[in-house]
Amino acid sequence: MVRVATVKDIPKIIQMAYGFYNEALKQHNLGYKTKDYEKYILFLLDASFTEVFVLEKDGEVVGTIAGIVSPWFMDSNDVILTEQWVWVESENRGNGAFDKLLNTLVSWGKGLGANKLSMISIGNGTEEQVKKFYTDRGFQYMETHFIKEI
Repeated sequence: MVRVATVKDIPKIIQMAYGFYNEALKQHNLGYKTKDYEKYILFLLDASFTEVFVLEKDGEVVGTIAGIVSPWFMDSNDVILTEQWVWVESENRGNGAFDKLLNTLVSWGKGLGANKLSMISIGNGTEEQVKKFYTDRGFQYMETHFIKEI
């Protein structure tokens, strides 16, 4: 079951985020501060143009997704739902959990007028696999981000 996250879900979301950080972000020299992430989750839970969802299995949170809806800065007729994160615990992957979370986020975004969906993928050596995963779901490849210390 997918539902809107509450403040009570924050500890589990933070736990999952730390797993995501270790798996995908740490190698890019990005920091992780639990208190800062908690503040961001609270912002997302409170704002009218953002939402956080959790996926429960047998009463336990096993996945999460969040998004922000905003107009495209070059043409306000395009309203973009931008995924902030999506995470499914490894033992629950491959059984449609991702699609359940994504479909819920998309339904919510459409309700706010979104007509485009932007997903983010972190480069960790599996780019071709990830590209196939998304293109199989109807996404077009759009851009690549690069990061360095300055």
